[in-house]
Amino acid sequence: MKRIVSLILFISLAAIINQAQSARPAGDAKVAAAARTTGSAPTVDQILDKYVSAVGGRDALEKINSRTTKGSLQFEKGLNLTGETEGYFKFPNKNLINTNLPGLGLLQEGYDGSTAWTKDSSNGLRERKGRELEEAKLDAEFNRELKLKRLYPKMELKGTQKIAGRDAYLIEATPAGGTTEKFYFDTQTGLLVRLDRERLTPQGDAVAVEIYYEDYREADGIKVHFSERHILPDVIVLIRYNSIKHNLPIDDAKFAKPSK
Repeated sequence: MKRIVSLILFISLAAIINQAQSARPAGDAKVAAAARTTGSAPTVDQILDKYVSAVGGRDALEKINSRTTKGSLQFEKGLNLTGETEGYFKFPNKNLINTNLPGLGLLQEGYDGSTAWTKDSSNGLRERKGRELEEAKLDAEFNRELKLKRLYPKMELKGTQKIAGRDAYLIEATPAGGTTEKFYFDTQTGLLVRLDRERLTPQGDAVAVEIYYEDYREADGIKVHFSERHILPDVIVLIRYNSIKHNLPIDDAKFAKPSK
């Protein structure tokens, strides 16, 4: 049971909303022109600039200060479980994800800007420390699209790879004191289509996950993925969002670690 709960918590920890929007013409032209002029692939900075443009641009992103999500969670492989998930995200670095699954009850993961915590029926209330805390800080950054170079001081373009039949630039990114992650950006749209990362479970195991971002739609002037598929060893989980809203008021108390 603890193993199952740990995997579900791991998935909820990874389910941070990444905004995406079809790239603005100016951004596309900038990168395409650079490729034609140099006869080579764009630089990391150019790919990231195109990404910011693709998610709506700096001005649009800076107008967003909160996000609430509701959706369903379904195991496509490994377990016969379906459930519901809801998320609350607030600038600059607060989040809460609630996941309800029949037979397992409510699983919670939160970060209030300084304290990271999880709560579930198997592990109880637990504060995240050490590497887990550093991962929580990294994941909680709101509008990450604008901060990738700061959050990941070491970034290197590793060529292209096919993702769902389309070419994507692969950037290996390493945060200060953390493990390397892999970002895949569609070469045409500039959108983030896949993220490979490793995170710790409550038992201290390091688990690798591939996250695929799909079904982009318009939401408050930006495009947001309404579907994400998490592929772990022996487990595949599909999360579909039926509601994503921005700039609703969220009380800071919602993110605080429960008293028990």
